[in-house]
Amino acid sequence: MNLSNKSIFLICVLVLLASTLIAISDIFVTSESSGMAYIVSKLDQEPETYFVIENPDSFFLKAIANLDEPVFLGLFGETKIDELISFHNTSNILYLDEFYVVRRLSVDKFSYGTNLLVASFAGWIILMIVGLASLFKKNMT
Repeated sequence: MNLSNKSIFLICVLVLLASTLIAISDIFVTSESSGMAYIVSKLDQEPETYFVIENPDSFFLKAIANLDEPVFLGLFGETKIDELISFHNTSNILYLDEFYVVRRLSVDKFSYGTNLLVASFAGWIILMIVGLASLFKKNMT
């Protein structure tokens, strides 16, 4: 490899390294902000159906502290609210003499990380083939 080919090779290595790191960080970031979320709102009146919750988990307490704002649970949030809502067939809850309604959201953030990671791996393979071919060609002459 002459100097210009070495420079091009080094630039390709740096670009592939950067794209690989960006892809991996994107995968981690989007996996942390994807999954389930709750929005809890206060009800002004007593609903027809509700259930009482006496010992809420931390997710429900956080949702009450942030009324009408999404509280993200992540992919594997540990909460019993889903089971209680399904069991009682209502999302209306009585807690400390206040009525609340819980809305569940599925949150899936768009991630380009997996596509970029595949492209980066393909780039690494091509770069290795070109580098090995260049070395082989150099040794043959």
